[in-house]
Amino acid sequence: MTQVCISGVGAYAPPERRTNQHLAAELGVTEDHIVKLTGICERRLAPSHEATSDMAFEASQAALQNAKITPEEIDGVLVATATADYQTPSVANLLQHRLGMRQVPAYDLNAGCTGSLYALITGAGLIQAGLFRNVLVVGAELTSRIVDAKDTETALVFGDAAGAVILQQSNAQLTGFRLLSHTWASDGSKADVIQVPAGGSREPASHDTVENRQHFLRMNGGRVYRFAVRTLPILVKDVLERAGRSMDDLKLLIPHQANWRIIESAMQKLKLPRERVAVNIDQYGNTSSASVLLALSEVCQSERLKPGDILVMASFGAGLTWAAVAMEMMG
Repeated sequence: MTQVCISGVGAYAPPERRTNQHLAAELGVTEDHIVKLTGICERRLAPSHEATSDMAFEASQAALQNAKITPEEIDGVLVATATADYQTPSVANLLQHRLGMRQVPAYDLNAGCTGSLYALITGAGLIQAGLFRNVLVVGAELTSRIVDAKDTETALVFGDAAGAVILQQSNAQLTGFRLLSHTWASDGSKADVIQVPAGGSREPASHDTVENRQHFLRMNGGRVYRFAVRTLPILVKDVLERAGRSMDDLKLLIPHQANWRIIESAMQKLKLPRERVAVNIDQYGNTSSASVLLALSEVCQSERLKPGDILVMASFGAGLTWAAVAMEMMG
């Protein structure tokens, strides 16, 4: 089977920081309460003139530069997002045009916070099927536009960002990360756990839906927490087993940055020391589909990995959905 690798990584986070001090005053909680509950100190906020496709563009340019390829060499664009610029067309269409690409296939997919891994797995499959050679995969989320500033379940947690990777067929000349295995699944019986109730065909926009604040994201934090602490350790072990590896082989885990308590629980269950887990939730909050790609970009910049090291990206999100990808760093 054709081997696929990540040959380039890029990310973008808006410069404005929304601190706990700001939110504590608005929501009537203490800064210490926010940190203890979430592990978050600040999150990024996109300016009013910036849309999801703008953040995706910045992350994509960085990934293309990192992979040392041009936009004209890309054969397909997959964007994971739940906060597209428009109902239609897709962010991927806007991005393909703005990057100056050929008229290649481009589309969005929505799997909540798991979206970027769903897109990565899909893109790898398209390469293995012989349909594409080079694929741009993006996770971009402007969650501040769908978060209710009065809702502590979401206002404390989410931030804006984008991450991008370039997928290519592996060869001896490329550096990056060789994909070893993946696992992905969903459970639609839990669709109500994380949901934007209105704005779709079930509940079209109306005076009542706006007045009742139904266009904002709603999340049952307790149910998400219980699902995540149970699922994340299983995901990591499963994807390593599929790759023919064990926990002893795992050099670094990049978990979805949803909540520090979830990450800490996974570390304890997997018996992973802090230095073998990538954590940036304190700086960015939960950036949804951008989360693991943003963290991967920071890991690459830190040079904390060497060729042959095994790492796993694992995520979970609305749907409910979950996925993990095991990779090996190439020389």
